[in-house]
Amino acid sequence: MGGRYFIFDMDETLAELYSVYYFIASLRLKETMEIINKDEANNIPESLNTSLNKAYNKFVEDVLSEEISNEPLGILRPGVLDVMTRLYKLQKRGLVKHVLIYSNNGHLQSLEFIRDLIHKHLGTNNLIMDCIHWYHPMRDEERVIRPGVANKTWNVIRNIMVNGLCNAPSDLRPDNVFFFDDLDHIDLQRALGNNYYKVPAYNFKSSFDRIAEIYGKALESVHIDIDEFIEYIMDIFLSTREDYSKIRDRSINGIIDVFRGKTRDTVEDNVMPPSPDRGIDMMMAAIKKVEGVRKRKRFVRISTKKRRGYRRAKTARKN
Repeated sequence: MGGRYFIFDMDETLAELYSVYYFIASLRLKETMEIINKDEANNIPESLNTSLNKAYNKFVEDVLSEEISNEPLGILRPGVLDVMTRLYKLQKRGLVKHVLIYSNNGHLQSLEFIRDLIHKHLGTNNLIMDCIHWYHPMRDEERVIRPGVANKTWNVIRNIMVNGLCNAPSDLRPDNVFFFDDLDHIDLQRALGNNYYKVPAYNFKSSFDRIAEIYGKALESVHIDIDEFIEYIMDIFLSTREDYSKIRDRSINGIIDVFRGKTRDTVEDNVMPPSPDRGIDMMMAAIKKVEGVRKRKRFVRISTKKRRGYRRAKTARKN
């Protein structure tokens, strides 16, 4: 039967990135800028790119530290890391081939941030093989509505899995794929049947201030050239006269104040995310289905051996 594939929507399924978007986008500055102006992105000095890459890695590390603490931020859906730990164990046993993130979010770096948090926690780079965002080149036939709104379809995801990074077998069947989303996607539901899990939406908006503190420390740790950094983020993130006034002092705090103005109504610092919910129960139930396949097969083999041994012993007694 081969390994199974687990596919997850991102927004409100694996995570809620409302509070963290601007931090990710600015730390992954070159990739974010390439969406808007490739020529300008190519002009970013290599020294700035290097510093931002280091700051990004520090940011991922420190966000993860908070997420696994007794007071998690709640960017990740509570329980998701436990789900991924179980999937990684199944991957090492050959029961799961790959995990994918398949999202209508158009910011690829946001998908990669969730992937990086999970991989950092697991100590691997091999579990989540592909991050499929709105602008993925093989999703053309799904982009028929406005950006970020598309019906996810079996033909498209199967084509991406077979001909993309997963290198799935050409005869990939729906019963080898488990899919999780907080929305209905009729074509996928029809194709996958009981392997399509519609989970409750996760919409906890993490504390902006807690994330901002981690962000500021990450930039300080690499001694970012703040004037150079601000020069390149102005065209992307500064849209009002008020935004420009906030960075007059040319400081990290000024940048954070700009992002704060664009990220309203997040929870207070002392508000904790909810406990793992029914969505996590559904993910674990799917995992148990895969775990049960090997257990049942093993039980049949053991039982067969016992019956054969019993018959041999019975024959020997007669003789």
